Amino acid sequence: MNTVLRSTCALMVACAFAAAAHAQPKFDVRDGDRFVFLGGGLFERDLRYGYIETFLTARFHDLNLTFRNLAWAGDTVFGSARAGFDTAAQGYERMIKAVNDAKPSVVFLYMGQNEAFDGKSGLKRFNEGLTRLLSDLDATGARIVIISPTLLENLGPPLPDPAEQNEKMKLYAAVLKEVATENNYYFADLTRPLHYGANQPIAPLTGNGLHFTNYGYWKLAQELLVSLGYVVPLIDAQGEQPFELNDEVFFMPRMPHGAPETAQAKEIFQTLQFGGLPEGKYTLTSDSGDVKTTTAAEWAEGIRLEDIPEVRQVEELRKTIIEKNRLFFNQWRPQNETYIFGFRKYEQGRFAEETPQFDPLIAEFEKRIAELRVPKQHTYRFVQQ
Repeated sequence: MNTVLRSTCALMVACAFAAAAHAQPKFDVRDGDRFVFLGGGLFERDLRYGYIETFLTARFHDLNLTFRNLAWAGDTVFGSARAGFDTAAQGYERMIKAVNDAKPSVVFLYMGQNEAFDGKSGLKRFNEGLTRLLSDLDATGARIVIISPTLLENLGPPLPDPAEQNEKMKLYAAVLKEVATENNYYFADLTRPLHYGANQPIAPLTGNGLHFTNYGYWKLAQELLVSLGYVVPLIDAQGEQPFELNDEVFFMPRMPHGAPETAQAKEIFQTLQFGGLPEGKYTLTSDSGDVKTTTAAEWAEGIRLEDIPEVRQVEELRKTIIEKNRLFFNQWRPQNETYIFGFRKYEQGRFAEETPQFDPLIAEFEKRIAELRVPKQHTYRFVQQ
């Protein structure tokens, strides 16, 4: 009798994107790395979901990684979205200062999506701005991952057909790739479809063609790992029961609540396949309670599990990451920042001295994240009904 708890999603990724995963060496993730997310709405909007950071944290649970999300909706290589009531040049200076203050060892740079609206005529200016930005980021000593824009999703009428704009974004993605290749930056290509090679998507990933839903971010985070060269590994347990899962594992966050019904029905998730049981019904139990009851034949074929203790732990990890990011966001981008840091700071500028008081709060959440990222082993067995 043997047991294998495996991520069938991992097998699917490995088949669909083996070439993509091995087109360049894996991105070198190191113990103690501080990741900074820099770019536009793609990163900023994930603050409400936390999937990108959660997948990275859980995948590298044996490493002490920390993250700072410095994204700003509408961001460009020129920092214009950060200008507020000031000039674009001052917005750019704020962007570079924020990066330096975060002390990154890795920068995930997501640019080009907003600049692409300028089309071919804007490529030269974009290249110049990108070169300047990368030079300033290089000065931090951080390793840089350049991430291409994601293509707009065609959801049909009454929304417009995004084909023309997607062609523009491919032009800007080509510039990003060329610059990455010439300067030895890591390049993560997200311009290909994010549906793991399927001819038709399981379900829409965006709500309007541009902004990812919670389900979309769940899928996008997996794709980003693949783009970095990391196929989601198998989750194995070998031997007679009772059994424990190998401690070198990767547990995915469960599919988000509210995901489209087609995704809930067809999406592939971590699956337990257990052969050799005599005919009958069996309940999989863990040291924390019953998990699932079904027939020996169905256990042999494989049953999707989304409520095992390890997955619940990852969900708690994600919630903790979201709260940590909320605190950091309120520290560096307070809602009334114009009155604290901007041209009206003569009114409430005294509150600027209180921003360091967020540091110990953030540190407490990062301590909790460090505890939650390491999978706790649980003992499993099958009980015949």
